Amino acid sequence: MRKSLFFQSFVLWTFWLGASATAEPMPGPEVPSLAAAARALGDHPPGVDVPPVVLAAATGNLADLRHLLKGGAEPDAEMRRAGGGLGVSALGAAASVGDVAAVAALLAAGADVNGPEGTLPPLAEAALGCHPAVARVLLARGASAGLVRGAAQVTPLLAACQGSCPSIASMLLADGANPHAETSRGVTPLMAAAWWGSSGCLRALLAYDPDLLATDHDGHDGVYFAAVRDHPDCLQLLLDAGSHADRTTIHGWSALMAAARSGCEPCVRSLIQHHADIDESTPAGWTALREAVEHCHAGIARMLLKANASVGRRGPRWPALESTVRNMCPEVMKALLESVAAAADLRKHVDAAAEQVRARLQSSDLPDEAQAKLEQCRDLLDQARERLEDGS
Repeated sequence: MRKSLFFQSFVLWTFWLGASATAEPMPGPEVPSLAAAARALGDHPPGVDVPPVVLAAATGNLADLRHLLKGGAEPDAEMRRAGGGLGVSALGAAASVGDVAAVAALLAAGADVNGPEGTLPPLAEAALGCHPAVARVLLARGASAGLVRGAAQVTPLLAACQGSCPSIASMLLADGANPHAETSRGVTPLMAAAWWGSSGCLRALLAYDPDLLATDHDGHDGVYFAAVRDHPDCLQLLLDAGSHADRTTIHGWSALMAAARSGCEPCVRSLIQHHADIDESTPAGWTALREAVEHCHAGIARMLLKANASVGRRGPRWPALESTVRNMCPEVMKALLESVAAAADLRKHVDAAAEQVRARLQSSDLPDEAQAKLEQCRDLLDQARERLEDGS
């Protein structure tokens, strides 16, 4: 029987809404990414001279370095970086490659153990490269474990978290580094460790009673940092230590939504086990399930549905089902349809989705892979129709 004009209009309306309902931008944390000396030297713009003493220290050429220093080269020579970034000192360059002998030679020649203002501290360079022998030498000579540098207000402890170097993190904490120190955007070492996936640094920090409830300026906490970056081991450490599973950012995003978007199944599982709010939503109505559906994460969608997440049907619309058609996700479609197989008002959603699939299959330039996925969606919807007819 020919469909009514009303039904055809309804299908076009729902398809247009579905096509426009792309994922809401999820503002991410702003974590400083420190550039070690080797990278900074490699990226320096053409025409910018690198002082010979810095180059000798960076390349491990101890003979040249000693010759330059004996000839009166400035031990605190540095290469400034364009754009206001932290520069590289000779001592920092030696620390970054783990050259204890070069570090000792520069210190004996009078180099500042903390490096000139405007450069990444040598202790931070050692932490980025995870060179504990160099860190011990620098700390023994009076390097500041809590030194703050640059517009981002980075510390050697944050560098150790980025470098995933728990041995240096422990040294710094034992030497008085502040476990609560924040960057200019409010990122603590604990958040940085979760962001970079350094479970070893997290363990070191947890021994110093860090603030588990601290957030950056946008309301992201350590749990969120671990979830959005797909680090289930760090997430589990934080949850076991007493961090909350269901806090939201100032924009309404939760760690569960972040994990659902990133596709981290172990993260989602841990958050559910720690009683995260399954149906928490942003002001625009995005939930963890919608994130999983939008990004075709079928395993996560099933996990959330098993935990009784709302499927999100709203009157004549079912945004999640529309999304499975738009993004060609047959496995997620199957999970959704199975979760509400006996729903009395399912037929209109199935018919609307089937019409969307039919319209897309008529495209002449559809890639083979996309066509195969849409055909799977069509078959799933046909099976759902048969079940509904058998049950009526």
